[in-house]
Amino acid sequence: MTLVHGDTETWFPARRSPERREAGGPPRTRQRSAGELQSSLRAEQQRRARGYPGLAPLRASLRKRKQDFRDDLLAAHRTARMRALFVPGAAWLAVAIWTAPLHAGGPLDPASLEDARRGLEHLYHARPIQAAAAFEQIRARLPESPAADFLHGAIEWHRVTTGPQGMTAGGDPERAFFARMNAAIELGEKAIEKDPGDLSARFFLGGAYGYEARYLALQENWWTAYRTGKKGVGHLEKVVEADPTFGDAYLGLGIYHYYADVLPKVLKIFGALVGLRGDREKGLEEIRRARRDGALVEEECRFFLAEIESTFEQNHWRALAYSRSLRDEYPENELFTWINARILDELHLTDLSIAEWTALRGQAKGRRLTGFIEYRLARSLLFAGDFEGAAARLDELLKLGRLGSRRITMWGRLRYGVALDFLGRHEEALRQYEIAKELDASDLARERAAARIHAGRRDPAVVSLEELAETARILKETGRRTETELRRVEHLVVDPPRGRSKRVRLDSFRILEDLVEARLRDGRPADCVAAVARALELSPGPLAESRARLLAIRARAHQRMGRTEKAIADLSRAHERASGDDRRRIGRDRDLVERLADMVRPTPTAAAAFTFRARDRGELLLEVEFPDRRVPMELADGVWTVTTGGAGRDPLRYRFVADGEFRRLDPHAPRVKLIDDEAWSFVPQPKQTNSSPSR
Repeated sequence: MTLVHGDTETWFPARRSPERREAGGPPRTRQRSAGELQSSLRAEQQRRARGYPGLAPLRASLRKRKQDFRDDLLAAHRTARMRALFVPGAAWLAVAIWTAPLHAGGPLDPASLEDARRGLEHLYHARPIQAAAAFEQIRARLPESPAADFLHGAIEWHRVTTGPQGMTAGGDPERAFFARMNAAIELGEKAIEKDPGDLSARFFLGGAYGYEARYLALQENWWTAYRTGKKGVGHLEKVVEADPTFGDAYLGLGIYHYYADVLPKVLKIFGALVGLRGDREKGLEEIRRARRDGALVEEECRFFLAEIESTFEQNHWRALAYSRSLRDEYPENELFTWINARILDELHLTDLSIAEWTALRGQAKGRRLTGFIEYRLARSLLFAGDFEGAAARLDELLKLGRLGSRRITMWGRLRYGVALDFLGRHEEALRQYEIAKELDASDLARERAAARIHAGRRDPAVVSLEELAETARILKETGRRTETELRRVEHLVVDPPRGRSKRVRLDSFRILEDLVEARLRDGRPADCVAAVARALELSPGPLAESRARLLAIRARAHQRMGRTEKAIADLSRAHERASGDDRRRIGRDRDLVERLADMVRPTPTAAAAFTFRARDRGELLLEVEFPDRRVPMELADGVWTVTTGGAGRDPLRYRFVADGEFRRLDPHAPRVKLIDDEAWSFVPQPKQTNSSPSR
């Protein structure tokens, strides 16, 4: 199964062998130390400053050195975050898989178009034999086109990423994958040499280069992946330049533009060195355009929009709309199940995510994949707020050596440490972080472990802010915790003092904000008000933006206690201090509080009545939205509830709307569909929608 996109704690295959294509790919890039890179950079700058005029051989040597330096630079920055970014980013073109160019000009004849659609439908439903038969019909009809080999390569990609051998260097699946892509490249090059205006051949040629780039990126061979993919994107740009209505092509361009822009600042410097230029908004619009106008890329667009919305835009509800719709349509597809489970974890819908991970565990082949799923199941317990259960499960898996890979074992140690710190077992937690750091299989995990070790160097009970932030987020999202437990975490944030820098103060108060809201969501608005008062009295105090958010949370607590005037006063003060999106959101909340008193609540109807339930997530107002109306819900005991009538015999279509603006589906609904890019939950009538709260 493909367990890669956007997941910093992911399974990665064995390194590539030294052989090139004969063994399935390029050699592993040698990695230099940071000191070597700095020395190389200084030497390079000195040589360039001297110039060596007239010495052509030396200049050629310098160019070679510059290329080697770029190669080593990218290899040396193999962080886990780079994996999350570069894996899709290097694949911007390949990932427009299924992007058979089917624009109005018809580069595939109608019969071949139908075969392509039929084959892809089989492949999404995990029927590779039937898919191959459909693609062979295209070859029989168009023997000189690269289309058939490209589409066959999609089948081989599925075997590489879901088979028992995985991406083992030199393995049969790897050789079969590269054989298909090389065949497509050979046919494509011949076709465009014969006719440079053959958009169909140029598109499939670019797609084959991009597919290879995708594989190289998964193997962390960033520079070779970039160079290979750059060839592909060049062909793609020529396709849309010749025909701007070529909808499918915009998926590859959109992925390229988006991921090149969301690189961290330090990586953007290196990206500029190799020519990566991005545009976040343009990239998103291009992906949406491909989904709207493309003929065969709709499912792939949804997959990448789910990844982008979850990992980078932090809009997990929007991401769930895409992933859940894919999961419902293609229940046999392991990749769609995986991304849906991961997004459910981010929303702390762990009853649903555990069911998904359990299903994947039953299908996993091989020790490494099974170990990864075992880790995700234990992580789901942690994200459910079951610190005791997560600690016990991770302890068992680590003792038995069942986490599969060195990387996942490292993350398992780190998560075990998070659970132990919450339980107050700080010396044991610190030991887990020390072991994790020694494993040194993930740069991101190593950085987190090093920060925790540094924080506890004098006192093991001093926990790093990054680990406390994760703990506070879990407490906010998972409900009932005693005041003693919340106070203990609060104490870890403020004692001992951590400094007066802007970054430290912002991070510290972000954690306190989550702890304050945890009390609100737990149905304890008075404790929430008291916690805000303690936070505002700290020295050094909160910066203006942190103070505004704390006042806005306190306003919600006042509103729940019936203190409307105090709520409006707090929101007015918060609005004065806030800026950007916070200011807009707080202004909206103030208007909403002023309107809540006059809002008419529905009267339950006797016929065909449905009861809708949703867990409290700190909203001022939650409504059920139907295609023709909205119905406000009532909050009691941590659950929003409303009973209202149905609308005939057709399946009932609905969704929730928080605070008059934020739409989200009901994750416990039997069915989810996207209609005009809007997600709706569906339930058959006249049955009741849910027997348990929607989360």
